[in-house]
Amino acid sequence: MKTIFTLLISLLIISFNPATVFAQCTPGDETTCPDPENNGEVCPAVLPNAIIGKEYSQEFTIIAPPEYEIDGNVIPLHHIKIVDVENLPPGITWETNASDSVFMVGSYYCVLLSGVSSETGSFPLKIVVDVYINFLGNPVYA
Repeated sequence: MKTIFTLLISLLIISFNPATVFAQCTPGDETTCPDPENNGEVCPAVLPNAIIGKEYSQEFTIIAPPEYEIDGNVIPLHHIKIVDVENLPPGITWETNASDSVFMVGSYYCVLLSGVSSETGSFPLKIVVDVYINFLGNPVYA
């Protein structure tokens, strides 16, 4: 009985650990969020308006680009890590389905914006990321 109780407590702790909880959203795919130029994509480009005092829940898909060109040099990327989504309306928060907000190159991930907005206005989002390049097969912060 003691073993079953210990196992049950362990499972509950793991289940409610913030590191194991991900956004309840589903990323798009090649059909709903095509990336024909293979340079990364965010879908949809324009999010629907929120209504003050009403619950808002909107997801968008992000595909990290495989490379970045700077001064004529092409640098292969390994992954990006979302650090913050800035300029959200008050009352709206974000979360992602990616572990530790790490988006591997070429894979589809989603970000969920949710909450109840308390302010009117225009809020152009700014997604702040850390970029990791692929250096000799290893991720290196750039």
